[in-house]
Amino acid sequence: MYKDIKKFKLESFIAQEIGNLIVTRGIKDPRIHSFLTVVKVEFSKDLINAKVFIGSIKEGASLDNAVKALNNAKGFIQSQIIKRIKVRNTPKLLFVKDDSLSKSFYVNKMIEGLNTTREN
Repeated sequence: MYKDIKKFKLESFIAQEIGNLIVTRGIKDPRIHSFLTVVKVEFSKDLINAKVFIGSIKEGASLDNAVKALNNAKGFIQSQIIKRIKVRNTPKLLFVKDDSLSKSFYVNKMIEGLNTTREN
């Protein structure tokens, strides 16, 4: 149980720190825009590897390019995280595209369209 709590805290902290780097433009790559968000972070059982799921409210190929840019900058991101966290090993990050955010916006638009046609 203690390990689960530690894992949850680490996942939350890493998601917050990466989100802060994105919002404050700490990563100087133009492909990384402020419409990105960290959807979730999943650690492996041994806490050595972490998948970071990245979503965007912007549609199109910009999410693919942003994920590539984040994977290119993962060494820098890990170095920034290590400055703020006191753990024996910093997890190796892997950034993964997550379409759930854009899909949910699409579904909301469809529902709004149904509601407006029903009212007319």
